[in-house]
Amino acid sequence: QVEHLERLSQSLETRFDHNLRELDQQVRSRLQSDLEALEKASDLRSETVQRQMVQLQEIWRNAFEDQRLAVQELHSKTSARAEHLEELVATTATALREEVVAAAVSGFQGEMRLWKGLVMQNRPKH
Repeated sequence: QVEHLERLSQSLETRFDHNLRELDQQVRSRLQSDLEALEKASDLRSETVQRQMVQLQEIWRNAFEDQRLAVQELHSKTSARAEHLEELVATTATALREEVVAAAVSGFQGEMRLWKGLVMQNRPKH
């Protein structure tokens, strides 16, 4: 009986070792599978984040380009209006100078007529 118990004990020990190795193999396989699934999920998230970052960069690039174009257009319009205003000021100044000169000449001519009239009145008649 002792022999039988020893064989039974060895058999149980062998089965226990075999079951333990099998369980270890199953746990390792499951862990490897779970780890691979996590890596794939992480890669997918990383790819998603990368895609979203590229999209965000494109959105910002477009927004900055739109603003740059708007500023450029505003600068062009402002420059054109400033040139127009300069021309208007120059034209108005020229017209005012001409009016001042015409008024001065007219005033001078009027004074000359008065002076001539006075000289003629004060001149002795012969």
